[in-house]
Parts: sequence; structure tokens; C-alpha cells
Amino acid sequence: MLLDLVPNLSKPIIAAVNGAAMTGGLELALGCDFIIASTEARFADTHTRIGALSGSGATSRLPFTVGVRWSKQLSYTGQVIDAATALRIGLVNQVHPPEALIGQVQELAKRIALHDPQLVGVVKQVLDEGACSTLANAQLLEKSARHP
Repeated sequence: MLLDLVPNLSKPIIAAVNGAAMTGGLELALGCDFIIASTEARFADTHTRIGALSGSGATSRLPFTVGVRWSKQLSYTGQVIDAATALRIGLVNQVHPPEALIGQVQELAKRIALHDPQLVGVVKQVLDEGACSTLANAQLLEKSARHP
């Protein structure tokens, strides 16, 4: 399933959100390495509203991104938040006017592309695996990582 594949890609993935990212759209965005939003973006985990349990990241990735308390608020209530709130709670990396969104995403991609893609892939893997581990294990991952 696409929602399970995106977080495991070796290349950095940037989500550009210029509208509603709700339920599955939120899960897709959460699987990306960056979420860049326009001021028009809105976010919500509406699984409880539609009577479903998330199976693709909302209840597992959201706490790692915004913390347990905000995750509970968003997941229990189905509350829609705006881009400014999403930035404040750490759900998104940046917020820009809609007309500047794609340019900002392209600029970020260009900055990443300036670096060795294999090294960026290794850094991505160490960061992703380390974030799901203890500090001691993350440090071991870092020490054992090899640049191809």
C-alpha cells in the first residue's frame, strides 16, 4: 500500500499541502520527510468521525510528530487545524502563501540535491530508525552507519 511505502523510500519526500490533508491525506503527509504547507492548508485526523481505526500512520506517526497530547486531541475529536496551528505544534516544517508554496518546495529540494544522494539516504535511514529507538540505540545506529 502506498501509505506504507512512502516512509520507507530511500530518497527524501516532501509533501506540499495547499488544501485539506485529512484522514488518509494526513497519513500520507505524515509519511513524508517534510511537510510544507500553504496558508490555505488544513489538517485533521477524522478517523473517529468516520468510524474507522487508522491503519496507515495517523495513530502511530502523529505522536512522534506532535506529541501524545496533541495526537489525542486531534484523533479523539477529529478537530480541523489551520496551517498556523500545524506549524506551532510541529506538524509542518514551513508555511507559505499559496502562490509561493511550490517555489519553496522546489528550493528545499534543490538544497537537498546539492549533497551526495547516497549519503542523504544513509542520513535519512539513521534519523528514521533512530527516532523510533532509544538514544543509546540511535547512537549505535549512527556509529555503525556507513557511507557507500
